[in-house]
Amino acid sequence: KMLEGQLNALPTYYLNHNGYPDTYYSKVSIRHTVLEDENANLQKATLGATNRSLSINECRKLLGFEPLNDDDLTKINSDWDKIAVPQAAASPFSFTDQNSPTVSAYRVRNRIANEAIVGMEEATDDFEHEVRGLLRKYAAETKK
Repeated sequence: KMLEGQLNALPTYYLNHNGYPDTYYSKVSIRHTVLEDENANLQKATLGATNRSLSINECRKLLGFEPLNDDDLTKINSDWDKIAVPQAAASPFSFTDQNSPTVSAYRVRNRIANEAIVGMEEATDDFEHEVRGLLRKYAAETKK
């Protein structure tokens, strides 16, 4: 609250100093967040949405979003129904199923991540090799 008051003072001073009417004002508010709370809320919302134990608005509240009215919820549901992908039912025992969409998705993600890491390592090695060569060449030229 103290920091918000100090941050509000500068724009208010600007408005008053430049002759803006009293109806113009500034309001700075800093959202109080704790990173651990956000991570926990994200996990709760994800789990609640996955196993459908939470409503959309309950998930939105956990994520810090405003609740939606019935018309907006209907529109969102109809939009998602248009692109819905059949999914296996969520089960705490489905992690052992090696052919599940989740396991396949993780395999693909891990393969892509590994390829990216290998590519970055190769690029880094090439860059280091080029820099060493340029430094050797520069050192040889400065000795002459």
